[in-house]
Formats: sequence, C-alpha cells, structure tokens
Amino acid sequence: MVRVRTEEILRQKEELENVSIVARETVQGCLIANKDGKVEWMNEGLQRMTGFSFDEIKTVFGESLHQISSHPEIQGILRTVSETKKSTQYDSMHRTKDGREQWVTGTVTPVFENGHLKKIVIIYTDITERKKFEQELNQKNKDITESILYAKQIQEAVLPQREKLFSSKPESFILYLPKDIVSGDFYWFTTRENILFIAAADCTGHGVPGALMSMIGNEFLYQITYQLN
Repeated sequence: MVRVRTEEILRQKEELENVSIVARETVQGCLIANKDGKVEWMNEGLQRMTGFSFDEIKTVFGESLHQISSHPEIQGILRTVSETKKSTQYDSMHRTKDGREQWVTGTVTPVFENGHLKKIVIIYTDITERKKFEQELNQKNKDITESILYAKQIQEAVLPQREKLFSSKPESFILYLPKDIVSGDFYWFTTRENILFIAAADCTGHGVPGALMSMIGNEFLYQITYQLN
C-alpha cells in the first residue's frame, strides 16, 4: 500500500514538473496569483515579453494584480471571473522595460478547489503588431472619410439651389439620399427664356466615381441648355 502511494506521488510530481516546464518555456506570458490577487509566480515568457524580472515587477509596480495590471477595470474583471467561475479576456497596453508600447490580450482563468477560489491564472498574448495595424487602418479610414466629406461639400455646392425650384414650382419636391456620402445621382434644373428645364440624373457608379460622373453630367447639361438656339 505504501509502495502504491509512493508511486502515485512520484507520478504527480513528474506531471507537475512537466507542466512547470511548459509554462516556463512557452512564448506566451503566464502569471499566477492567489485568491486575493497577490502575484506568486510568473514564467520566463512574461519576463521576455516585458523585459522585467519577477522581482523587478514587484519592486517597480507592486505585488498585486491591481497594481501590476495597466487595465483600468482589472478589479471588476477579477470579480467577474470569481463570481461566474468562467475565463474572460481583455486587451491592455503597457510599456516594456525599454520603453516600448506593448499591447497584450490577457486571458484570466479562475482555479477553484472544493468550490472555493484558489488561484488566478492570466495568460498574456502579445498583440502589438495587430493593434498597430488596426490603428493604421483606422487612421486611413478616418482620412478617407474626411476627404469624402469634403468632396460632399463640393458636390452640394455644384447642385442648384433648391429654393429657386420651390419658389417657381411650390408643389415640387426633391428626394436626394446619397448612398455613400457622395452620390452618383444628381438633380438639376435651370431656366432659360421662361422655360424650366428639370433633370433627375442617374450616373454610372456610386461613391466617389459616381460623384465625379455627376459633376461632369451637371456641367454638360448646362452647356447643352445654353447652346440651344
């Protein structure tokens, strides 16, 4: 009986050592805290990610997850995983030891024993490159949208003033709803020798290409009208 028990203990010890090796060598960062949030261990992966050793992190930032984490709602996140007993993720940004901006996704997993919270495990994944790409993409989208909004102002300035049509034809109306900020469709009207010319034009394309066509069409209509004999 004693021999069986000893073999079981040795087997469990070997399994724990294997798990420890995996946690230590993984490229992801791993951090373990007790139920109160006091950090007890971090792997070498997290040290490589941040540039800080375990002792340096405790000295520079503190010994609790509340002090170490740069996420403003970390306390609420820890409370949620404790109450729901489910893992959750969050993104946060911090600075490495050499001053670089680093974005990570933290996966927080509560570990329970006999129904009571025992440990808190956080796995960190470096998502800095993805965040940089997202920020660059958002900036490009912002620049493009601002450019199109400015094009909208130019297009609207080219369109004839609605008040002139409404004053001569009070029963008239204009329904103008661009699909993509600027429009490939346009309305047009003018008067010549007491004759009212009206057009509702549908150009080929939408968005910026259609808007360019609409401005060309607008100019052609004026040229055609004033060249009539």
